[in-house]
Amino acid sequence: MNFLKTRMHSDESPKQRRGFFIAPLLLLLIFTDAHASSATLKPVIQGQIIDTENRVVPYTSITFQQSAMAILSDEYGYFSCMIPLQSTDTMIIRRIGYKEQHLPLLEFSRSEPIILEPASISLDEVKVEANASPVRSLVLPLMHKHTKPASSTGSSHANIISRIPGLTLKSYGGPAGIATLGMDGGPSSQTLVYLNGISLTSPQNGETDLSQIPEPFIQSILYIPSDISQNTTGSSDGILKLESDPNGNQVSIAGGSYGHRSADLNLSTHLFGSLISVQVGKRKDSGNYLVQWQGEAFERENNGFEQEYAAISFLHLISQNLFWKLSALESRQSRGVAGLIWSPDTLSHRRDHLRLLGSKLGWTRPQGVTDLNISSRYSFENYENPFLNLDAEHELSSRRIAIQDRSRFTPAFKLITDLSLRNDRISSTDTGDRSRTTVSAALTPVIGHRSIRVSPALKHYYSPSLFNKTSGDIQVQINPGSQTFQQVALGYHEVFRYPSFNDLYWQPGGNPDLAPEKTRVGTAQLLTDLSVFGKLRFQWQSKVSRDLIQWIPSQAYWAPQNIKSTSRQSAKLSWSLEISSYDLSAYASLAFIKTNDAATNKPLRYAPKQTRALGLSWTPHPIEAEMNYRYLGERISMYDFPADNILPGTSTWFASLTYIHALDPGSVSLSLSVDNLSDVQYETIRGYPEPGRTFRMSIKYNWNQ
Repeated sequence: MNFLKTRMHSDESPKQRRGFFIAPLLLLLIFTDAHASSATLKPVIQGQIIDTENRVVPYTSITFQQSAMAILSDEYGYFSCMIPLQSTDTMIIRRIGYKEQHLPLLEFSRSEPIILEPASISLDEVKVEANASPVRSLVLPLMHKHTKPASSTGSSHANIISRIPGLTLKSYGGPAGIATLGMDGGPSSQTLVYLNGISLTSPQNGETDLSQIPEPFIQSILYIPSDISQNTTGSSDGILKLESDPNGNQVSIAGGSYGHRSADLNLSTHLFGSLISVQVGKRKDSGNYLVQWQGEAFERENNGFEQEYAAISFLHLISQNLFWKLSALESRQSRGVAGLIWSPDTLSHRRDHLRLLGSKLGWTRPQGVTDLNISSRYSFENYENPFLNLDAEHELSSRRIAIQDRSRFTPAFKLITDLSLRNDRISSTDTGDRSRTTVSAALTPVIGHRSIRVSPALKHYYSPSLFNKTSGDIQVQINPGSQTFQQVALGYHEVFRYPSFNDLYWQPGGNPDLAPEKTRVGTAQLLTDLSVFGKLRFQWQSKVSRDLIQWIPSQAYWAPQNIKSTSRQSAKLSWSLEISSYDLSAYASLAFIKTNDAATNKPLRYAPKQTRALGLSWTPHPIEAEMNYRYLGERISMYDFPADNILPGTSTWFASLTYIHALDPGSVSLSLSVDNLSDVQYETIRGYPEPGRTFRMSIKYNWNQ
């Protein structure tokens, strides 16, 4: 059996198409010299809002007095604004049931929570407490949140998710390849992904294709190891929530290696008390890149990628305690299908598009919050292979309506209820016409106060003629009261996932007799604050699955099978540090993963034994510099005899340098980024090598109204 060899390129990287961006770059440089301003900017405003009892305060209105711009925190109290603001501006924070707060940006620190004082009691003046214990949601401890730098234009999906320990991106090579996620060596189907509250996970195969989401559209990511307050199914590896940022106005263009060209425009305005934002963009990559196979170097062809997208978001604060949010995105992709490196395909082509629509109506009150969510996901895919005379089409639609209520009855008792109805339909040349309706419910009381909180959960899933399943979870949070050891969390979760449409009905290979996956997850987490040495998180998890579904070779085609028993254990360390006085921030993560298929007594396919990440950013205005390192350990790509096929461990580096020039109004950012800095050839899926060293140059102009 042949293997791809890891090597260092000796040839120069393919020439960049510089003409695409050099002319606009020179024009903007002339413009900035004529209109330079000495204004001091705050490039990123982000943080979390809690109350004096260390409880998350969701859906809080934040208005910036000088710019008259308004944002809303999410259900976990997190907020972010990516548009650079004058440092003389002031945040006005309003939430029913709490006293209004005015906070100058000069006094704001994104590393510490903002603490609101309940309006019903008399305490000291509301303030940001530098020594306050970091707090996470009552039922979602130790979440991982990351927001892009305001000037960022060159960060790929892989670079962003590297912040999350144990989370890996699996790609079919190059910009045209489908890209999916996996956590702790598990199937992609066990990590749920949301974009602006809309599920991206496809009922067709249970996975999320991140290549359909434009890179400029994602501004922040939030990873939740387990959310027992929601009635989601199949989330044994947690939930990843992606968010866009609809604030401000910006235009960016970029060009780089392998024929990359892209442009993005975002316009927003406040009209009749509403924030309306429209974003459009286009990307094109010729995509062909140099690879080596069996000692020969050649160009990997048919890897072109074209993407067009448009999005709109709407936020209206109907009253002090009532708001409405709307988010929509449509992306259209046209791409080549390069095939395996030992079986190249220069003829196949794929067209696909994705349409998302989500609406949330939220009602806040002193005792809690209720929100009504309505969302839909539509996708279409056409795959053509003239050589094999294939012309396959898949049309998929999902609609969901859900209501969640979080009410506090006493200081020591809170109740979370979650009810949803979902309908999935597929019309496919390979599965036929299928549909499925699912009703889900969850009831989660939260009992306790500052030092300890216990959250048992009861969940029920029902689909006519398919399944009727009840499961239970429990989570315990302990706050020791120590400045160093700030929080301990223990949890036990039962996760249920019914097979996807492809698992059951794909021809050839689908198996209508597949059993649903059942997973038991045990979790222990610890958060420590090492003062000037940063913050350290530790997480241990054990996941034992019965009837795990995996596709494996069977005669002339692949077919899904239930693996009777599998186990996964992971131990993860993550560290973060911010030194504001030196404009420095750093992070590091290390994950050790052990998996086992009881039938073969071997690790699961594509399960790494270890992942590592390290990052450093330095932002002395007007310069922003970033460098990070990613390591993905060796994995078994295919079981074989006498030896299994192994993908070797791979280290990759990313670096970027940005210059930000203040204007009146706004600012212009000039960036150079380099991915795969050491120019290694590697694979995340066997037979699909990734591109070598990749350069990208970009220019972005931000301005407020």
